[in-house]
Amino acid sequence: MPEQVSTVAQSERAAASRLARIAAVIAFVFALVAIAATLGDDGGTSGTSTVTRTVKAPGAPTRTITTESPQEEGSGFDTLLNSDALRLFLQLGLAAVVAFAAGAIVQRVWLGEYGITLGPVSIPSLPPVSAASAAQVVDRIEESPTLGALMGPGPRRPQPFPQFWNIEDDRLALISIRAELEIRLRELAVAAELDSEIALSKLPQRLVRQGVLDNEAADGILGLLHIGDRIVAGAKVEPSAESKIENQAREVLYALGELRRRALEQRKTKKAETKDE
Repeated sequence: MPEQVSTVAQSERAAASRLARIAAVIAFVFALVAIAATLGDDGGTSGTSTVTRTVKAPGAPTRTITTESPQEEGSGFDTLLNSDALRLFLQLGLAAVVAFAAGAIVQRVWLGEYGITLGPVSIPSLPPVSAASAAQVVDRIEESPTLGALMGPGPRRPQPFPQFWNIEDDRLALISIRAELEIRLRELAVAAELDSEIALSKLPQRLVRQGVLDNEAADGILGLLHIGDRIVAGAKVEPSAESKIENQAREVLYALGELRRRALEQRKTKKAETKDE
């Protein structure tokens, strides 16, 4: 079975490369046609300069005199910059870049990934999210005393239903987890009287300093966010990693919602005590 999967993947990549080459050739031909249409269009003023003078002698009508004279030759570097050969070279280079971009886009769309291979030029795709990397994040979260106490078995308070459960496409569901996780974190920040506009990469540690999260929870949540960013950028996900991420995300989202509820209750209690004083 793995050999069959490998053969199918190789055939798909070969087909994508063929389509990319065709798209690149078509784009290059169109670019050459556009370049050819501009060749020789120098307005008929190359190599000469036109000077117009108005002459008015006493007792005579005003005359306008127009003269043309050869332009003075500049330095060798100036001549090179203004040469038709250099412009043609730059235009051909731009045409090659456009052709490569067209082929790359076609190949990327066909394969559904961000890896690009067109002739001798190659940009590697993002490494897939492996089961081992997902397990490492899950283990870090489960080591958290703060989250562990909330994610364990037992009765639970009502919390918003995770939206990713309603998404059938696995990839879109994982991207939805990334979005929901950011929303819950920022809501928790507001409840903990932090600025909700703090950079997301710094927010978990700010919550640690506020006493809302512990270091294990912050590391695990950052790991989930990093995995989400890689998926959004085009990285594929191993099937065993998908289940680990989805199962853990449900628990983490609930725990963050519960921490927010507790933080709001603490704020309300503090306000009531301050008012009584």
